[in-house]
Parts: sequence; structure tokens; C-alpha cells
Amino acid sequence: MKRTEKITNTTSNETFNDAVRFERAYMFPFTLNENVWICFREKQRAVSVFVTDISIKGIQLSGSWYTWDELEKSGGVYESEFDALRSMS
Repeated sequence: MKRTEKITNTTSNETFNDAVRFERAYMFPFTLNENVWICFREKQRAVSVFVTDISIKGIQLSGSWYTWDELEKSGGVYESEFDALRSMS
């Protein structure tokens, strides 16, 4: 039985190249249970939330799903409060 495997330094180049070639390799910007900041430009505020799940087309923040396009329009997701507030100015 095959299982999901993490790509590490010990992953062979052949396996890594196959994952990229068959579009099975993704880089996610955040990790699960990480505290991040979501911006709402129209309300001029940043809110602290937790990453509860990540998918290819979106991210779940404190239980609510957002598409990456929605987040880009509203202001984005940032690792620190400083980056979130700086993006609104």
C-alpha cells in the first residue's frame, strides 16, 4: 500500500522529478495550526486566525474556507501582524 510521503533530503531525485512532472508536488505557504493574520482592506483591520486546513484552491482559516482569489482581493494572509498592517497602508 502506498501512503502520502513528505519530500525530504533523502527523497530520490527520480521520485522528486516524477512528482513535479505529474503535478503532484505543491508548496504551501503556511503550516497547519499556525497563527496567521488575514487582512480586510475595506474594513481597515487585520484579524488573527489559525490555519486549520490547506488545499490547492484555498485555505481554511479558523474554520472558514477562503479561495486564494478571495483572499487576494480582500487583502491577503500574512505571517505577522506587522506585514498585514503594512500591506493595508
